[in-house]
Order: sequence, then C-alpha cells, then structure tokens
Amino acid sequence: MLSNENYSYVKLLHMLSKALWYIRNHAKKEAEEAEHGLSVEMYNEIEQDLEKNIEKIRSAIEGLSKENKFR
Repeated sequence: MLSNENYSYVKLLHMLSKALWYIRNHAKKEAEEAEHGLSVEMYNEIEQDLEKNIEKIRSAIEGLSKENKFR
C-alpha cells in the first residue's frame, strides 16, 4: 500500500491528467467552434500550466522511486 504522501502524488497526477485530457479533447474545441477567442487563450494557458505541473509530479515520483521511497 502507498504512503499517504505517495498516494497524494498519484491522485494529483490522475486528476490533473484528466483535466488536461478534457481541455484538449472538449473544452478547447468547443470554445474554438463557438469562436470564443478569450476562452481558447485561457485554455491554452491552463493546458501549459497543467503540462508543467504534471511533469513536476512525474519527476517527483521518479525521484522517490529511484531512492526506493515510493511505496
């Protein structure tokens, strides 16, 4: 079983990945179809932020795993 901290990493990674998927596959397309330029810009910014945060969490998990602390 994962420790609480490690579980939090996995849970956040899952939640952020779902949000990123939704933005890419639905929100941005709908905003583009509705010609809401500001919404498209906002979704692009959020997408970039999510990508950065997902990478930070992945790196943290990888680092913990290499130190044999991800359990």
